[in-house]
Amino acid sequence: MNTQRQILFEDNHIHSLYSDGKHSIGELLEYNHFHDQLDLTISDHVNKETDWFPKYIEEIKQYRKQYPQFAIRIGCEVKILENGTLNTRKDILDAAETVIGSVHHFFNIKSLNKEELLEKEYELTKMLARNPDIDILGHPFSMIERFYKQAPPVEYVEMVYRLCRENGIKFEFNPKHALGPVRELVVKEIANGNINNFSFGSDVHERCNEIGDAALALAKPITVFVTGAGAGVGQSILKSLQLSKVKTRVIIGDISPLATGLYRAQVAYIIPLADDPAYLAALEKICKAEQVDMLLIGTDVELIIFASNKEAFEKTTGTRVIVSDSEAVAIADDKWKTVGFLKSHGFPYVYSALADNADSFIKNAKWPVIVKPRIAARSVGFQIIPNEAELRSALQKDPNLIIQEYLSEEDEEYTCGAFFYEGACYGVTVMKRWLRNGDTYKAIVCREPEMEKFIKAVGTDLRIIGPCNFQLRKSGGEFKIFEINCRFSGTTGAASALGFNVTNALLQKIFFNRPLHPLAIRDAYIFRYWNEVFVPPEEVALLAKRGNLEESRSDTNLF
Repeated sequence: MNTQRQILFEDNHIHSLYSDGKHSIGELLEYNHFHDQLDLTISDHVNKETDWFPKYIEEIKQYRKQYPQFAIRIGCEVKILENGTLNTRKDILDAAETVIGSVHHFFNIKSLNKEELLEKEYELTKMLARNPDIDILGHPFSMIERFYKQAPPVEYVEMVYRLCRENGIKFEFNPKHALGPVRELVVKEIANGNINNFSFGSDVHERCNEIGDAALALAKPITVFVTGAGAGVGQSILKSLQLSKVKTRVIIGDISPLATGLYRAQVAYIIPLADDPAYLAALEKICKAEQVDMLLIGTDVELIIFASNKEAFEKTTGTRVIVSDSEAVAIADDKWKTVGFLKSHGFPYVYSALADNADSFIKNAKWPVIVKPRIAARSVGFQIIPNEAELRSALQKDPNLIIQEYLSEEDEEYTCGAFFYEGACYGVTVMKRWLRNGDTYKAIVCREPEMEKFIKAVGTDLRIIGPCNFQLRKSGGEFKIFEINCRFSGTTGAASALGFNVTNALLQKIFFNRPLHPLAIRDAYIFRYWNEVFVPPEEVALLAKRGNLEESRSDTNLF
């Protein structure tokens, strides 16, 4: 399956408080830093009376020092006058690195009929396309779209585009104003390998999250299959996909028609249990039928299956599976193997033992201790044991338990999400958390450089591929990991909303060949709450009967 799509990761049409934007340059750049880190051009409106341009230039230059990871160009947008000149001064044009020339209001515009307005706009647009002082033709034919919701003739669009090419001017794609022929021309030319003839600008005014709308508006949607629709991790992955500007078509799977996430995607499937012999074949069939581009795993029990069968599954289906290798998954799944890995690599570890070494453990034990299953999640089977008698009783009932030192409730507990790819770490999030029934229900983003360094080292040695979750406590001045999950964290949705969107980074890397960059996250408290999804009963019945459902009419109850 051909996965490559063409895109320019830029936004060259952004307005700030210097003209008619609603946000300061600093706010716009901070948003970009915490999200897609696109190359930007700040392009405020200028005219002949503009007196703030030197201050504007200096401010942008200072921000370049703060955000060296993406380009910040000094731009301006200038209106063409009816005599063909630009409504600004030469000193501004000379100082700007990028000049956008646009047709805005002209004389008597509101009294013109649509034919008259179109002809006048066409005349002015052709003048701009020949003007040597501009670099970008801004939102072509936006006036006829704005006043009459009418698309320009194809031959007008093609003529303007030809003039732009002849004069070295980039033709702007702006999704707010690009009706029919404009959009169709851009799509056709990109398909012909001519993407560099265009500039992508979202004409940002109102909201910071408009940044990037133009760059990602035309790319073919990527089909993503997410498993575990009834679990918090799967639902968190869904949130991260919705928060990405990369267009996706989402397929979701679960074993039960009562799984919430099944009704929040474009297509839903009932799939077998992971331990069912028919499980892998069922998912292969879905991936082939739906032409799935990427599969994201939402439950722990599926990890080892895909880790062990990744190469064959990808070859058979053409679907890219995001999972670490089977050795890493096996170490993370088994808490005893996790301890052994940490110990053998020289990392701090939780003092532990199995039942056959209980006597030795008891000699050095500080009570209470804990016992839990070697393979389990979300605190399932977790017990605090106050004394030797109760420990021996617990081991007699289940000799497969692991015994561990108790890291007391007074110690600090953290959940960390990390992103690894091709041997490199592209960021670690640290959240101090409070638990309810084994899940994070309150958290705060923390800045803990030493912990981030520690998690990076552990994940690198474990050779993680993609996302990974680490749970740890600070005990006796050391960070001790007590659980590793080679999958997305349950806090993925929250982290993505704050900027640390691993799903988005994977989509951009794999399907657009964009080099990865370190992900960032902004400071915040995170409070979780119950929410409802309302589904027509007939949809649940249909999904249960048929095994799949398209375009659910579900709704949510937000506050």
